[in-house]
Amino acid sequence: MAKTAAKERRKVKPKRLADRAVVSIKAKRNKSNTKRSARTDDSDVKPLTLNDRTLCNGGVVLFKRDRSKRWQCRIRRLTGLWIDYTTGEAHFDKAKAIAEEKYRDIKYRQETGKVDVSRRFGDVCKVARRELLDEYEKTGRAQLKDKVRVIDKYLIPMLGQYNSHNITTKTLLDFDGRREQRLGRKPSKSTINTHNSALAYVLNLAQAHNYILAVPVLLNNGAATEKRRLHFNDEEYRALCNFMWRDLKHSKTLLNKNGLDGKGKLAYRSYEIRELMRDVVLVLANTGIRPGNELLRLKWNNLRITKQDGKESILFNLVKTKTHKQRTVVGYEPQRNSEGEKRYGCWSCLERIRDRSDDLKGLSWEELFTKDEHIFKLRTSRQVVRQEALTKNFKTLLQRCVYKGKPDGLLRDEYGNDRVLYSLRHTYASRRRYESMSFDDLSVQMGTSVELLEKTYSHFVVSDNPNLFSGHAKREQQRKADDADRRMRMLEDNVAQLVTQNAQLMKMLAESQRLANLFPK
Repeated sequence: MAKTAAKERRKVKPKRLADRAVVSIKAKRNKSNTKRSARTDDSDVKPLTLNDRTLCNGGVVLFKRDRSKRWQCRIRRLTGLWIDYTTGEAHFDKAKAIAEEKYRDIKYRQETGKVDVSRRFGDVCKVARRELLDEYEKTGRAQLKDKVRVIDKYLIPMLGQYNSHNITTKTLLDFDGRREQRLGRKPSKSTINTHNSALAYVLNLAQAHNYILAVPVLLNNGAATEKRRLHFNDEEYRALCNFMWRDLKHSKTLLNKNGLDGKGKLAYRSYEIRELMRDVVLVLANTGIRPGNELLRLKWNNLRITKQDGKESILFNLVKTKTHKQRTVVGYEPQRNSEGEKRYGCWSCLERIRDRSDDLKGLSWEELFTKDEHIFKLRTSRQVVRQEALTKNFKTLLQRCVYKGKPDGLLRDEYGNDRVLYSLRHTYASRRRYESMSFDDLSVQMGTSVELLEKTYSHFVVSDNPNLFSGHAKREQQRKADDADRRMRMLEDNVAQLVTQNAQLMKMLAESQRLANLFPK
């Protein structure tokens, strides 16, 4: 009997649990329906028009998002931009009161010169990042990519959690300490300038949207670098020039092979960049033009030929410069042994670039310099080569260049510093100074101040003219002067001997004439 009763209880228990579950579900439904009916407002019965939802003389508009019964408000700021907030209310009258109160608060802050709306600094960085990348796609300026790199690596991780209006000078000083700790060293002034440029871009964007009242002062307390401006001496420059045409010839043969030294196939685009790189190197080294916009923005109609004393020279009229002042640069041309000899310097570079284009091939200089086309374009795509591609390929070019058994070729100088494309500008300045061109003339050509030239390009005196400091130059000069004096004395002695001999000959002629008169035939 006891066993039978227990079985009966076990059979009844599941039914009771099922009944409880049904009752619970029904209770929840009734509770949900009660809440829903409690939230029901007049708008569910009578739809509201736009005029009904517009408040504060058009400064506020109430609306609902899809799948939401709570009212949102869109408030117009003095900057002309609209910003959305949630009221958290489903009842129209309550939402209206909250929206009006929010509008009055924002208006008061705007009128009293306070920050009316704030945003996370990280969110502003993301908007700035998108703008910079869009601009980079249009212009290809390497500086824009540098700013994006700083935003991703430093600004968002270290300052992204702050509200924009809380970015103060004290915050930036703390940022300097954390940045130095992350780098493991004190950054140079040049590095901080790059970071400040990106930081200023984001802060100016925040100020334009009235997220901050003013841009804080950006300090630069970086380490001053005494690193000399890297350049190529005459021997290194000749080695580079001799290597480039051999390397290009070798690269051309690799296009028809299965791989590049067993490491993979050489893409045709890579060959085109190497092809153009040779001309870029020679133009930079013979003009002193800055790599980047000054060079890549040049068009054929920015060039012209000028004559002085019957000698022709190429003029580069730079439109985009670092100083934002247009200037004219004269291309250097090495000495020719005869008028019929091939012209090097910038002439041969421009000829090769011209002949790589089917539209320009065979044109005379006069016809070529009327074309409104960029000069430094790739052969196939006809697009201007990007600065990043030139920078990367120039580094690998120097590494491939065999020079005195060095493992890195010409990449590093005697101090272990890596050379870059800008080193060609310093090479131009050093070579012209070694040829005794004045700082005043060099300042006009290179578009920089005389003071900076005197400070920057005085190194050539020591490194490229050691005889001047060792005394060899003075002794050589004295030797040449002594040789000249000795030759002059020898010449004077020879002239005196000739005069004496001439007098003796005249005397002998006179004597023979006298004897002839005494003893006529």
